[in-house]
Amino acid sequence: MAILKTIVTCCGLMILLSFAAIKAHGQMPPLSDRDKGSSLFQQCKADIRVTDSAAESDADRYSALQCVGYLQGFTDAYALVTEPRFCLGDASFGTLARVYVKYMEDNPKYMDMHRGIGFMEALKNAYPCQK
Repeated sequence: MAILKTIVTCCGLMILLSFAAIKAHGQMPPLSDRDKGSSLFQQCKADIRVTDSAAESDADRYSALQCVGYLQGFTDAYALVTEPRFCLGDASFGTLARVYVKYMEDNPKYMDMHRGIGFMEALKNAYPCQK
């Protein structure tokens, strides 16, 4: 538990230092194409194609793995949050990919934002916590 606390503290400190550097320079660094919602959207569309078809390409399989890897990392890290904004229950990564793709199709304004923003919004919309 002490190790986890140290890791969380170090990560928090790095984030604060990053915001201080951004504030000092007056702007956010540009997002790489890889970090945009449009990239995760394409990767998750590939995951759906791989799941639904036996005729997928190597490129689709690679993109599908990137989608599922990101979703798994995001949800694993989010499991440490003490006041969750969404509650997944037993949703599979395949289902989460479909939820994300549908949400992004309906809300394209998130395509040029960081991929985590659109994914978070999709999950909040589809999996609200019961109060």
